[in-house]
Amino acid sequence: MHVPPTPHPYPTSLQGSSTTSSWDVPLQVQGLPHGNVTDLQLGKDAPCAVINASSVWCWGENYYGQLGDGTTTDRYTPVKVKGLSNNITQLSVGYAYSCVIEGTAADGSSGAVKCWGYVQHSNHNQIHSSL
Repeated sequence: MHVPPTPHPYPTSLQGSSTTSSWDVPLQVQGLPHGNVTDLQLGKDAPCAVINASSVWCWGENYYGQLGDGTTTDRYTPVKVKGLSNNITQLSVGYAYSCVIEGTAADGSSGAVKCWGYVQHSNHNQIHSSL
C-alpha cells in the first residue's frame, strides 16, 4: 500500500506551484519567465534562478526577506528580485540570504556584490566569500 508523504510543515513550496504537497516525480517550476535558466541555487526553503543572466527569481519562505521582492511574504511561485542590474554573473544562496555579483554596467562601472535577506550579525566578508 502506497502511503503519500507528509506535506512540508511550513507554508512554502519548493516546486514553485500553489500547493505545499510533496511530489515523488519532477515537476516544472511554474511562474518563471520565458528564457534560459543560466543558474539555479537552493537555499533553505528558498531556491533562486537566474534567467538569461539578466534577472533573478526566487520563491519559497521569505521570513527574512530572502526572496528579495521587498516583502516578507512567503511566495508559492517565483518573484523577481528587485534592485539588480541586467547583468548577473554569479548567484549564491545561503541559509536565509542571497548574494549576486553584477557584471560591468552599461556605464562602464565595475560589477558589485549585492546581498539581501538575513545578513544581520553576519560578517560581510564571510557572505562575499561564498560567491
